[in-house]
Amino acid sequence: MYALFPNYIFERPVSDSAQPGTSNPHMRSAGEPAFPDTSLDQFCCTGDKSAVAHRVPPSLCDFLKRDDVPWRAVQNARMIKGVHTDKAPFVRFSDGTEPPLSQAIVSGGLVFTSGQGPLDPATNEMPADFAAQATQVLSNLVAVFEAAGSGKDRIVKLTCYLSDRENFPEFNGVYREFFADCSPLPARTTVVAQLVREGVLVEIDAVAEV
Repeated sequence: MYALFPNYIFERPVSDSAQPGTSNPHMRSAGEPAFPDTSLDQFCCTGDKSAVAHRVPPSLCDFLKRDDVPWRAVQNARMIKGVHTDKAPFVRFSDGTEPPLSQAIVSGGLVFTSGQGPLDPATNEMPADFAAQATQVLSNLVAVFEAAGSGKDRIVKLTCYLSDRENFPEFNGVYREFFADCSPLPARTTVVAQLVREGVLVEIDAVAEV
């Protein structure tokens, strides 16, 4: 039954065979409410336009109402988790403070990254060459996805920002080579923008399945 819903929606229970009323601490007993502060019907209602309810498909809601579903699974259906990895840059401001963002957020079975730049996390240096910057940005992006339990082959959408439209043909060449082993290719939007950090020629944010 759990295979019907990917593990990115909820954690697998301690024991699939555990029954209500046993000593399994992750099980709720028959009739016990899924959420102490609200009803599961209200939470799963497709007409509810709250920030969380629309992310839970009706088929999963029906499953979560079962008495043999663990508490942990019910709670994680609406979990939002931040992602951090040292394998991608997380650049502090000049005064030493951290930027007000997560490298990525996992929610609803998807990973949403913040914009990734061309800084090499190992050396804290940034290539001057555009192609090298583009390759480093894509590598940083994949590092964040892998830290979230995803990967390059699960990317579904990228938004790419170039500082100069003249670099667009070269960007396409780097991009095509980087994703040569992925089919189908992710959806993509590319725009020309004035990037915030000095010397940055390309930045990318993306969405992937967990």
